Amino acid sequence: MALRGFLTWLALVAAAQAATATGTLPIRLHRDYLVIADCDVPGGGKVNALIDTGTTRTILDRRIADRLRLRTEPGQTIALNRPMPARVGRLPELRVGPIRVLNLPVFVLDLEEMSGTLGIHLDMLVGMDVLRGASFTLDYHRRQIVFGVHTREDAVALDPRLPYLVLVGRLGSTPLRLQVDTGFDGLLLYRDRVPSGTLPPPRPMQTPRSREMRSMAGPAAETEVEVGDLWIDGLRLAGARALVLDRAPEDAQFDGVIGPRGIPVSSITFDFERSAAQMRR
Repeated sequence: MALRGFLTWLALVAAAQAATATGTLPIRLHRDYLVIADCDVPGGGKVNALIDTGTTRTILDRRIADRLRLRTEPGQTIALNRPMPARVGRLPELRVGPIRVLNLPVFVLDLEEMSGTLGIHLDMLVGMDVLRGASFTLDYHRRQIVFGVHTREDAVALDPRLPYLVLVGRLGSTPLRLQVDTGFDGLLLYRDRVPSGTLPPPRPMQTPRSREMRSMAGPAAETEVEVGDLWIDGLRLAGARALVLDRAPEDAQFDGVIGPRGIPVSSITFDFERSAAQMRR
């Protein structure tokens, strides 16, 4: 089965099971937006994991894979918006709070460079292939993830056909399909996906913030500009600033990326039974 087909099937199965897992998972915030949690890998102990809704398939650090003696084969993944060589293997078991996954397909790569870029040691990136196992609220204020929760009836819709989280926001009168990425704390837009004239013309990056965002987005980063008022789930981000890239990735089915802490919100709920999200300030 192709990866996209597998992830779509996994999303449908997970939606049917999303109500079964309940409980809480303590988290730590690094740089006030990166969500770090202790997850259990039987045989490997506790691992320092980044909870990342911008990742579709979970990524395991090579050192943990070596410790577990995982059998792997060559492959490739995307990390920090760049293609990276990776190995592909199966993790016998992973526990993330009340979510327990057996025989999980994972990418295996050396996370040392990513850990250095982000300034924190990472053993794993937990992606949507695992997180769809239960609806949950990411509560930044209380520093916890609460599983088995639901959204209100008027919550903003998520596209249930995609393996990642995509909702519709509005920039002025222009609707935007935005991927929700908890591993990002700003707004990123693809110029080739936004109607002509909506975004200001490109100009060089000047600020330390711009340079940091560019290091994360890669060499295609064009500029950081003020794009006006952004509306998502009834919340207004006045005078929003966005990192603008010339072109979207070939397989991207969205117009940009939004990090919840870039809005900012105190919590965000992902309800996989209703295919909806709800944000609170």
